[in-house]
Amino acid sequence: MARAAAAAGTIVGVVFLCLMMNIEIASAATYTVGDDAGWSYDVSPWPLGKNFKVGDVLVFNYKPWQHNVVVVNQAGFDNCSVPPGSKTYDTGADSIPVVKGYNFFISSMGNDCHLGLAMTLYAD
Repeated sequence: MARAAAAAGTIVGVVFLCLMMNIEIASAATYTVGDDAGWSYDVSPWPLGKNFKVGDVLVFNYKPWQHNVVVVNQAGFDNCSVPPGSKTYDTGADSIPVVKGYNFFISSMGNDCHLGLAMTLYAD
C-alpha cells in the first residue's frame, strides 16, 4: 500500500511539473524586431519600453542578400565584430529565443553594424 501511495505521489509531482513547464512556455511572447520596418538600420531603440523574459522569441525579418543576424557577446557588439563561436542566421526570417541577461545582435554583412544595424536588450 505504501508503495502505491509513493508511486501516486510521484505521478502527481511529475504531472504538476509538466503543467508548470507548459505555463512557462505558454507565457513566452513573440516579438517582431523593428515591428513593420523589420531588422533595419537604427533598430537600436526598438527594445526600449519592452519587458523581455527568458524564452521570449525574437523574429528578425530582412532581405537575406542584404543583411544577416549574428548573436554576439558584448565585445563583438562594441567592436562590430564576430567572435569565434557566434551563431549566424541568414534566412531572412529568423526566430531566436531570448536568453537571460544581455542579448547582443549585429549584422555582419558589409558595413551594416557600423551603419547602425545592431541591437542589444536585456531579459529577466
